[in-house]
Amino acid sequence: MTVHPIPPVFDSDSKILILGSFPSVKSREAGFFYGHPQNRFWKVLAAVFGENVPDSVGEKVAFLKRNRVALWDVIGSCEIEGSSDASIKNVTPNDLGVIFSAADIKAVFVNGKTAQRYYDRYVLPVTGREAVCLPSTSPANAAWSTERLTAEWKRMLGGFTGLNHGKSAVVYVHGQGGSVGEADRLERLFENCDVEGFDYRASAPREAAAEFPAYFGSIFRKYDKVTLVANSLGAFFSMYALGGTPAFRFEKAFFISPVVDMEALILRMMKSAGVSEEALREKGRIATDSGAELSWDYIKSVREKSLEWDVPTAVLYGENDFLVPYGEILKFADKTGAIVTVMKNGEHWFHTEEQLAFMDRWILDNK
Repeated sequence: MTVHPIPPVFDSDSKILILGSFPSVKSREAGFFYGHPQNRFWKVLAAVFGENVPDSVGEKVAFLKRNRVALWDVIGSCEIEGSSDASIKNVTPNDLGVIFSAADIKAVFVNGKTAQRYYDRYVLPVTGREAVCLPSTSPANAAWSTERLTAEWKRMLGGFTGLNHGKSAVVYVHGQGGSVGEADRLERLFENCDVEGFDYRASAPREAAAEFPAYFGSIFRKYDKVTLVANSLGAFFSMYALGGTPAFRFEKAFFISPVVDMEALILRMMKSAGVSEEALREKGRIATDSGAELSWDYIKSVREKSLEWDVPTAVLYGENDFLVPYGEILKFADKTGAIVTVMKNGEHWFHTEEQLAFMDRWILDNK
């Protein structure tokens, strides 16, 4: 007897449930759903929601929850030979009640006819909820190309990919060394909004320009209004990747200690390290005594694109910010119309209880 080793993915916001039959050997080894490299599940579902294909388990979980998708399998334990659906016998179904009792599931889908057969036999009599059968993403379903699968999944799931119509979202973009967990503090400040942190991978402007539009594209497709809260480098990357693009019309932006002139910042770092442009151009990368690494490609990418930003913006600046001169903030405010608030004795990194309380009041006052 083989017991299903992977817990379900869901939360209280889940709206649709997608069920497979039972994890393949590859999935059981990987410890997560659809682990066979030839299974097209993640590629197809990412296309349905207009996002990049998630890679790690953490990215997949975040992707599912962001799009309000619950994921599990019909079978909880069975006798099975390898990954052969045809060999399945002595089935015990999973208790889907743990999902139905926690989330307002609007529709149930099964991935392929095998999942449908076991759902109809073991689950339907208990729940009374019909499941819609999606064409299988398994490599065994070779008659369906990835393009054809994507088109059909989009058609069948189309009514359930805009479940946030009329709602507002707040997206937090952390600074260098920050984390998505910092977004949790915003939940009580934006009580009637969905709040989430963007766990981006980009470490350079061009990488941000490739990554940010895909993520925020999915957010804007699901929400009527989107507010941006961005910290330090996260503010720069957001402006670099999204500024001047009509598709990303934020309701408002809150920038905390934003880097608004990256070129000037890099030039200060070069001067401090005694590195000339000629030397950096020749070597490409130079490590500094402070631990930072200077990159010629980085400063080139900064120079090749001027920042455009016409979103109503509030800026919070610390009086003792060691990284960004106040004059650069004022210049940015003159150009964009941003409203600047300065915290006396504040720092670039708002982290003490006093600083965080000041930040909370600043957000509430500027909402």
